[in-house]
Amino acid sequence: MKTLIIFPPQWHPATPYLSVPLLVGQLEKAGIQAEGWDLNVEFYNDILTKENINRSIQILKDDKSLDKSNIEELLQINEYKLSNKEQLLLSKYKKYSKLTDAQNFKIRQTLTHIEEAKRILKSNDFYNPIAFLKAKKIINYALEIISLPYFPSSVSLSTFDNPELKLNYEDISAFCEDTSTNIFYDYIKKRIKDKISNEYNLVGISIAHTNQLTAAFTLGKILKSIPNIHVTFGGNLITRIKDSALKHPEFFDKYADSLLVGNGEYSLIKLAKAVNHQDDLDSVEGLIYKNKNNEVITNPNIPFTDMHSIAELSFNGYDFKNYFIPEIIIPMQLSKGCYWGKCTFCDFFYGKSSFLSGDVKNLVEKIKKIKEKYNISNFEFVDVAVPPELYEELADEIIKNKLDISFYSMVRTEKEFSKILLKKLKKAGLKMLFWGIESASDNIIKLMNKGIKLQESKNIIKHSAEQGIWNHTYFIFGFPGETQTDANKSIDFIFKNYKNIDSFSAQPFTLNKHSKISKYSESFNVSDIIDEQEFSPDYNYKCCLTSEQST
Repeated sequence: MKTLIIFPPQWHPATPYLSVPLLVGQLEKAGIQAEGWDLNVEFYNDILTKENINRSIQILKDDKSLDKSNIEELLQINEYKLSNKEQLLLSKYKKYSKLTDAQNFKIRQTLTHIEEAKRILKSNDFYNPIAFLKAKKIINYALEIISLPYFPSSVSLSTFDNPELKLNYEDISAFCEDTSTNIFYDYIKKRIKDKISNEYNLVGISIAHTNQLTAAFTLGKILKSIPNIHVTFGGNLITRIKDSALKHPEFFDKYADSLLVGNGEYSLIKLAKAVNHQDDLDSVEGLIYKNKNNEVITNPNIPFTDMHSIAELSFNGYDFKNYFIPEIIIPMQLSKGCYWGKCTFCDFFYGKSSFLSGDVKNLVEKIKKIKEKYNISNFEFVDVAVPPELYEELADEIIKNKLDISFYSMVRTEKEFSKILLKKLKKAGLKMLFWGIESASDNIIKLMNKGIKLQESKNIIKHSAEQGIWNHTYFIFGFPGETQTDANKSIDFIFKNYKNIDSFSAQPFTLNKHSKISKYSESFNVSDIIDEQEFSPDYNYKCCLTSEQST
């Protein structure tokens, strides 16, 4: 029998996500037949067609609730006096009117150029800024048309959104049943019918982000209706929200037979063997399931102790031509966990072992094999943070093996990233670094427990830029205790170092449920913590403002 690992919508369809090829490789190494399925990238390829756009337009034309005669009365009423249902209908009508009246030309343009737009993103025309922007515009508009029949649900290349949907069990369950707003249901049902045969007895669904939850639940519900298939949910998000799932034992009847939490590389092999031999599940570490007595059982987890045992990635079941990028980038791990692991805002450590780094010679050998097998030379090291000394070993080994590759990674501005090391990394193929600076205020850096010094950060990104490495910097705004003066220091940092910062991301602070700030909230003046969305990895909260913050 065979195991299928699925990566569901919604995720940006530019590159493969690591989890599925990693797990498929592990299963194959253990002698278990396995296949990966990036349902997310197929979703975008399948819906972004002229036929599907026309179908969406026809659905809207046939929707009697959008006739102006049915809306005229609502248009005369103050929106604040309308019920929630009436407000949604009115909002949908206004979007529909905008599409059909003022922008018929844009609809024709979208229908004419949608295939060309996809081709541009997948070809070297991607690097032509004018062609790229035109293609993105066409695709974004096409997704707006395709989404509107499912209003208020919508998808873009980067997001799934439904402002009416809360990430709790009740709302997600209702969404799975509501085919009028569930943009994934009809598509997934058809694809499952075409894909699933009696050769599969274990199907895993890998979930990395909350954007994937509704599609994953929909997928699980449809798969559960097929006999003789064990459905399991896993992934980073599942580990972080498992306690919420345990509050709903019925989840194991409707959506999945089990959850795999923590590092799944070993556990999935044991689960596949247990399912293949119809054995009890009590020996599968990190597994949560409902037993024959209708009891939800949580098996103990085991720490991950050996990076060397991780198999070579397997892209069995993948078609690289599907991805919306001209040159495929292969994700890889140099380590497990974060070697710093002290940032107060982060919960990356949750459910993971302490930091483990791989053997550099073994890692480079895997890179070499993937390059030769798939003829791909671009790699992304997805680690949150790797020690500079490991990067130096890696650069030495790549140069020694004369590997002609390009790579990028996330890093901390550690003083060990010297001119010499950055020059060596550039020679090894480094093209881009993502620096987690977070704040340019010494006060906030201390509250974050970043363990870095601002002047060193300035020097490091300067030396990196001198080597021709693209520097992308991350900043967080709204951290508890941050004043306007603190925020201005981060803004000033970007402007004053613009010659060395090629791009940056500024994101609002979110209160991760398993972070140190959540655990010691009073120390950070965080109060009124509300778990409003049980399947979200974040809390809602209030922050006690200082006098400067309140102004």
